[in-house]
Amino acid sequence: MHRNLRDIAFCAHAIHGRDLFIVPDAAQDKRFADNPLVVTDPNIRFYAGMPLVTPAGHAVGTLCVIDRKPRQLTADQMNALRMLGHQVVGRLELKRRQRELEHSLAEREEANRKNVAIIRAIERGLEGFAFLDKDGCFTYMNPMHAAIYGYKPDELIGQSWKTLYTPEWVSRIEHDYFSILVKVGHWTGVVQGLTQSGGQIYAELSLVLAKQPYDPARWLTCTCRDVTERVTSQQQLETHQASLDQAQALAHVGSWEWDIATGAEIWSDEQFRIFGYEPGRITPTIETFREAIHPDDRARVFKAVEEALEHHHPYEVTCRIVRPSKEIRDVLCRGTVMRDPEGRPRHAVGTVQDITEQKVYEQILRDSIRRLDLAAQSGGIGVWDYYISENKLVWDKQMYALYGYTPENFPGAYEAWADRLHPEDRAPAECPPSRARGTRSIRHGISSSPPGPERSLYQGLCSGHQGRTGASGPNDRHQLRHYGAQGIRTDLA
Repeated sequence: MHRNLRDIAFCAHAIHGRDLFIVPDAAQDKRFADNPLVVTDPNIRFYAGMPLVTPAGHAVGTLCVIDRKPRQLTADQMNALRMLGHQVVGRLELKRRQRELEHSLAEREEANRKNVAIIRAIERGLEGFAFLDKDGCFTYMNPMHAAIYGYKPDELIGQSWKTLYTPEWVSRIEHDYFSILVKVGHWTGVVQGLTQSGGQIYAELSLVLAKQPYDPARWLTCTCRDVTERVTSQQQLETHQASLDQAQALAHVGSWEWDIATGAEIWSDEQFRIFGYEPGRITPTIETFREAIHPDDRARVFKAVEEALEHHHPYEVTCRIVRPSKEIRDVLCRGTVMRDPEGRPRHAVGTVQDITEQKVYEQILRDSIRRLDLAAQSGGIGVWDYYISENKLVWDKQMYALYGYTPENFPGAYEAWADRLHPEDRAPAECPPSRARGTRSIRHGISSSPPGPERSLYQGLCSGHQGRTGASGPNDRHQLRHYGAQGIRTDLA
């Protein structure tokens, strides 16, 4: 049968109904009398069509009977046509279901193949994987999950998860972590586990609850990895950082890192304190550092920084900083530039040391030295140090003047002093250092060189500094040896 356009097709009328559509004589039917299918080939006169309607109510076509002669169907013929239509629909539905079943089977086979691949990957995976039922017992476990805790899978299947944790951690997991798991359906975190041998490990767990409907044996999915090394390293790092923070606080030394491209800086806690901030109170940048430098020192400091960036060498510079409270502190800045393989500066690291107290002490020391020099000059007193092992004399300016030397022609040895002793006073004045116990005072004269008037001097020899030799064996005795002496000379002339 040739297909016809819908606007002249008899079936276009039949498909809109739910029962037989019969045209006994199309030539006498006003709807079809001038229809091309009636007045020309195939010259249809009789038509009976049964709509094919699926159980879901969808009309998918018609089963029809046509003839070139007018006809009337009997009741049996009409019932037969209805039955044939229902059988056609049944066969069509059967075919549809068969295709759906075949497609479903193909999808299941593909899923099974994927599941086999996933199971193999899980079995041989580097991470632990397990299922637990609602009672908290393991129903499946891959070898890695068991190995993390020092077991084999068959030793843990059917056992409670509590087997792998101390009572303290069981309580923590139940009260702190399971409440989150039940509320949101998943939880991830690090726990402390217990191995079969009683050892301690750290494991990172990911727990996911099954959604309804679920397999009772797979109520909970658990994946885990051994992070003992990572956690231990982190703990050691935190311990070292705490020690570093304490050492920096004691030494008043802060440390910093500077990302040259972004200008961002990372400061240690002591660095914050040196600059007058609570640790972490601000987000420091290179501008934070720049603004803190005293205006009179800023150009000098950043010239040192720029030279370090340009000439590939570290910098060290002292300057003043101004805290937010307007307090001025003296600091010692050190920095080193880190570069990429092409030599471009990437970031810098360094330290800032608060030397305010040191500067105060240095000033006090300088004042004390000036006062001592003034007193020595006023009283004609010279001060000296003698280092025995090096045979080295260290004199102040007054000593040079008393003994007729200058810094340029002073030999700096014991003999330089001995050569200036008056011959009659040499024996009592000289004394081997090993016999110089305590403090002694003698009067002696000197012979000036170049020749000049003899002077009478008062010598005070301070007690020698003593040190102990180390014991090299169980039978060695500790011995004392003198390694230096100090004293003064006074012009009594």
